[in-house]
Amino acid sequence: MITDAELHKSMCTQYVQKNDRLFYLKGTRIGRKTVSVVREQYLRTDICCHSPLCKRCDHSFSNNFLSKDAIQYIIPTADLLDKYFEVFNQPGIEGIIVLQTVAAAVKTKSGYKAHNKLKDLLKDDRRGSVYFSNELYRETFVDRNTAKSKDTWIKRLILTAYKWFQEHLESFKLILLIDDHDSVEEWQCTCKEIFYTRSLNVMHFHEYLTCFHSSLIPNYDSLKSSLEKEQSGGEALYSIHLSEDDIKLGINQGIYVSGILNVNKRRAADTAFIKLHQNQGSVLPPDSKILIKGAINRNRAIHGDTVAVRLFSQSEWEQKRDNEGLVPTGEVVGVVDRPSREYVAVFPEFGGGANTNRAEKVLVVPFDIRIPKIRISTHLADELRNHRILVSVDQWDKESQYPSGHFISTLGPVGHIETETKTILLGYALLSLPFSKAQLAELPNQDWQVCPEEVSKRRDLRQSHLIYSVDPVGCEDIDDALSIRKKKNGNFELGIHIADVSYFVKPGSLVDKEALSRATTVYLADRRYDMLPSVLSSNVCSLWSEVDRYAVSVLCELDQDCNLLKVWYGRTVIRSAYKLTYEVAQAIADGCNTDTITNEIKELQNVDHVKVKERLVELRESVCHLMHVARKLHKKRQLAGALELEGTEVKIMIRNTGEDVTVEEILPKQPLEIHETIAECMIYANYLVAKKIYEVFPSCSLLRCHPLPTSDRFEQLLSCASAKGLRIDTSSNKTLSQSLENYEKDCRDTDLLKVLRRLSVYAMKNALYFSTGSLSTEQEFYHYGLALDFYTHFTSPIRRYADLMVHRMLLSAVGDTYESFTFGPDTVEQACRHINEKNLASKFAQTDSSELFQAMYFMNLEHEMKTTMDVLVTEIRDNGLTVFTPKYGLQGMLYLRDKDGKVAQPQPGQQDVSIAFGEGDLECHKDHVIVTYKGGRYQIYLLDHLLVKVDVDMPRAHKPSFVFSLLKCSPLKLYEVLQLKESQVDRKDPPVDTENSMQLVLGGYQQSAANVEYSQSPVQNSLYWLVTKLRAMSLKPSPR
Repeated sequence: MITDAELHKSMCTQYVQKNDRLFYLKGTRIGRKTVSVVREQYLRTDICCHSPLCKRCDHSFSNNFLSKDAIQYIIPTADLLDKYFEVFNQPGIEGIIVLQTVAAAVKTKSGYKAHNKLKDLLKDDRRGSVYFSNELYRETFVDRNTAKSKDTWIKRLILTAYKWFQEHLESFKLILLIDDHDSVEEWQCTCKEIFYTRSLNVMHFHEYLTCFHSSLIPNYDSLKSSLEKEQSGGEALYSIHLSEDDIKLGINQGIYVSGILNVNKRRAADTAFIKLHQNQGSVLPPDSKILIKGAINRNRAIHGDTVAVRLFSQSEWEQKRDNEGLVPTGEVVGVVDRPSREYVAVFPEFGGGANTNRAEKVLVVPFDIRIPKIRISTHLADELRNHRILVSVDQWDKESQYPSGHFISTLGPVGHIETETKTILLGYALLSLPFSKAQLAELPNQDWQVCPEEVSKRRDLRQSHLIYSVDPVGCEDIDDALSIRKKKNGNFELGIHIADVSYFVKPGSLVDKEALSRATTVYLADRRYDMLPSVLSSNVCSLWSEVDRYAVSVLCELDQDCNLLKVWYGRTVIRSAYKLTYEVAQAIADGCNTDTITNEIKELQNVDHVKVKERLVELRESVCHLMHVARKLHKKRQLAGALELEGTEVKIMIRNTGEDVTVEEILPKQPLEIHETIAECMIYANYLVAKKIYEVFPSCSLLRCHPLPTSDRFEQLLSCASAKGLRIDTSSNKTLSQSLENYEKDCRDTDLLKVLRRLSVYAMKNALYFSTGSLSTEQEFYHYGLALDFYTHFTSPIRRYADLMVHRMLLSAVGDTYESFTFGPDTVEQACRHINEKNLASKFAQTDSSELFQAMYFMNLEHEMKTTMDVLVTEIRDNGLTVFTPKYGLQGMLYLRDKDGKVAQPQPGQQDVSIAFGEGDLECHKDHVIVTYKGGRYQIYLLDHLLVKVDVDMPRAHKPSFVFSLLKCSPLKLYEVLQLKESQVDRKDPPVDTENSMQLVLGGYQQSAANVEYSQSPVQNSLYWLVTKLRAMSLKPSPR
């Protein structure tokens, strides 16, 4: 924790402490032999106290300081800090002086994981806590020979450092904190032996918390109770875990295998899998999955643990569901590593009256259904009964059914939007503290402007290029802008201009380290959490219009068939002319009414009418050129096998009054050609940059691959397609793309096509960042979805750390970098693994946030028509069907058999009108189900349309889920689906303002004057309504 600068500066002020010791060696040929060992300890005289109150020390090399707002400084002992670190880590406790002696003792006792957590606390300047190298400082050094035992020596070191701080800071209050089991009298006696005085302000930790941080008493009591080993005396429920040495030996000999435990969400109580990362000398191939059946075989392992597993004999392996092969099974014999995790949980809904003066044992229920209940000790159970709380697991004894843990903090009342948002973020380890003062101090001011000296080093595009950005409505973190020029020879010069974040965020800076830690901006349904401070993400780096900004540009010349002729990479200075939204850019390309468009482009406000027309003509020509080039580029990729994979994207319209949050509407996002245009330009830039950095750095380039899916991942897609008589060739991305494209040409059921594309996405593996030095062949670099040999992410450095790393690599590759930046294969690969984890977590958090607000929407709906919808069957389950609604992108269970074994059937005499559960039988086949009941039977196939009602299951402890109820036993015909959609069209005319402006609402057109006149309208009796009605009638079978 001492910087090189501090060390070099102190070379002239070092003292050498020599330590002679005699060792007697036995077993030598000449008998006993005495060896003298001399150890030299270099002592310094310039280590500062880190206190902002001190005027005597030189703080010029200090990275952090003690809190200036603290009313006292505290020095904890090693045992105390090790046992109660999580209490010290709570906000509020400031001014902690961690001695070198204490930190070393914590590392020795609890390992690197505890030591790293301590380092993280000290790095956070918001905590006002420091590390003091007392064993390297001449005034606080204590010779090891002066103490008989190591414990006595450590105690002398702590007391010596305490007395030095006490005298150095004079009147400022200093407290020595000790564990409650330690004796104050004993510490004071030791102090008197050394310094001939009992002048020692020593306190037990509980007393200190009571006096200064009473709100943390519950944390202390819960953790203390968890650390005290219970004397159960009962029978062992689980097997003993093997030691670390036994596990390593067993893995090396092929007796055991190791992997990460992944608990099944649907059957969390009894089903989990271990995925092997490598062969490890076992009989199983790499990437195999081992089934862990039942809690006993799981043997106290928790979801996310790295475990060692003993495989059962093949006679005990389980048959796969399709009877095509066996699933290996086994049991956990030891936990190799358990990540330090905090879990969101709730108290039981009903409990006995707790004695608030005494802690009681309570089983709390984690939010994540894959985590077992956790036993904690607290006296807050009644007070926080309806709150979500944060807990941690400490141990799991073999005699106990549940793990033991402790209470950390409360998040807030269950159901409050802030509480639920924190729950989502904490569940994926994405909750970050605000940026610190030290981090913000590295950044420019809000009124930053370009520097003439810096501009002279860059290519100036401000006058030569028409540059503009195209983004969603309300976007503030504008990463990219585009330009295109048609040359006299017919060639195009395409420019992709990306914010130069690397200029402001230097490698190894505090902001850089924080950005790497976050790895990505997290977008939720109602907010975002930036990777970079807002001064960068929303201002200085963001490519706003009509201001000068630094960029890293890719300028490529393309011929008329969009073949690449030449490309230039480098730092530029640009001035974006327009900040367009997708809808406005599309309207410009479509040639919409000039006045309507002008009102939506702020850069054209207060501009002469004649000049407005000229500028719009110029802008439209540029946008049309972009679209033309993007079509050609896309066609090239499509011919190479690029996939058209789409999901159902919806925009959630939220009204936040400050006191209450309501979801007003859920709207499907309108696909526009301009979306594909911008995406295609970004893909092309990423491809070119990937080739360039790999050319220069073949062993350590950061690229992005999309691994080929295995054939078994397409089973669900093929089963669904087969049920409808469709043939899909999944042998390659090109054949898959052609199959879907051929079906699209003759497709009358657009919803079915959406589901097929969605199932294709499900079959894919996740795209991953990787270091080129970590893969053996270039074939592994391939991006399956985009059909590109090389790919990376370069175009969003404001919100993705991978892009920032790629910027540094590109600038180093073209010799346009100002600072020396070295990166090796291991460093890049380590960063890639971290970024991949954060990206996946961010994706899951975004999905959970969207589902939370969708659940709120459907729970508050009063109109029954809106909860009645058409769904498609995507999977056959043991007790029903998995269904998907294309309109809202929701997926959930449709139960055909309830817990009592009764099946869904129409009530007698009310066929397809009223559904109830009664006696009957459910047969599940690969592509259909048959329900037989007294009086009839019905069949439902994969990809059938069904009429259902959606309900929300909002459990108190867990995340919401959508449950569908069958309203009609027979599948819907296509004409019935169209009629249902028509009946659900909102009959109210959309608002049109008095100035006939184009009303753009969060990603889609609302009706404007131009839209009402020229576009397809959903209003009844319109031409569009009539055509839709005629189409439905044509599909309806004629009566016999």
